Amino acid sequence: ILISSPLGKQGLFYKQYQLGFGSNKAADNLLCIQAPTWEVNPTVPAATFVASYLKDPNVFFTEFGAEFSDRTRGWIKSPADLFACVDPGLQMRTSAAPRQPHFMGLDVALVGDYTAVAIGHNDPDGNVVLDYIGRIQAGDDNFPDQERLDFDDVADWIADLAHRKFYIAEGIFDQWAGIPMEQALHKRGLKQLKSVHHTRQLSSQMFQNFQNMMLDKKLILFDTPEEGEEHSAYLRELLELQAEYVSKYIVKVEAPNIEGKHDDFADALVRMVWCATLNCDKQNSFAGVSSPRGGISRFGRQPMRRPKGGSHPSRQITNKRRR
Repeated sequence: ILISSPLGKQGLFYKQYQLGFGSNKAADNLLCIQAPTWEVNPTVPAATFVASYLKDPNVFFTEFGAEFSDRTRGWIKSPADLFACVDPGLQMRTSAAPRQPHFMGLDVALVGDYTAVAIGHNDPDGNVVLDYIGRIQAGDDNFPDQERLDFDDVADWIADLAHRKFYIAEGIFDQWAGIPMEQALHKRGLKQLKSVHHTRQLSSQMFQNFQNMMLDKKLILFDTPEEGEEHSAYLRELLELQAEYVSKYIVKVEAPNIEGKHDDFADALVRMVWCATLNCDKQNSFAGVSSPRGGISRFGRQPMRRPKGGSHPSRQITNKRRR
């Protein structure tokens, strides 16, 4: 007897299912029944089915509907869900208000692919707002004569964004780049950027978090397409991502295995949203500043000097009491 909820169309269980419903002699002594839970188990209340379907239709049809699923499918099932998070009036920013905490996601590649960065912040309503997304590659306009980037090239680019344009409170990148990348960033005073070991489970959680935020309309994105394109490159990339269902609760998300397709924008964006989500409950102030526009200092109500933006020590507010 083999009894199970079906998942992907592979493995011993699926082979036995095909054999059982086949017309050859090997199926003569096999009884194969495919039936949804509501037909064979009347003790399960209808509310359970409704709740499961609303939570995740894919899990519902395999767990309760007895349907085998395609192992690989589009990650974002409805483009309308993604575009519902786009603010038509929002534009990509090249800098931000002084001392406003931002979060950074990085996807590092030195040869054969792009290195991408996404920067965003939490707004007062609990939304994650995308401010900036960009990427560089050996051979592009920034590095026309290079066949590959080195860690210093990437670190210089990130340092320019973090020291001059955005105050980066925290950022993460894949441990694939590891110690050399971390050292290059730390030499430039960017110790808030850390490598994280992206296990299959953690990566799945990050993408699920992004998807949940998207469906809850807690993301605010911009769409500024290049000439001749309908949407921004990062939005087109998100819509092309494929999801491979490794198990019922672990999903591997990546670009289609087709030349010219990438997932660097997506990886950087998902990591930024993960960082921002983990920090959403923290006070949106640092070094005694209650607002990026100034206001109440740690010493009470008094005029505050507006600092320049960025994360460099020369751009930070001193803690000395005004005399």
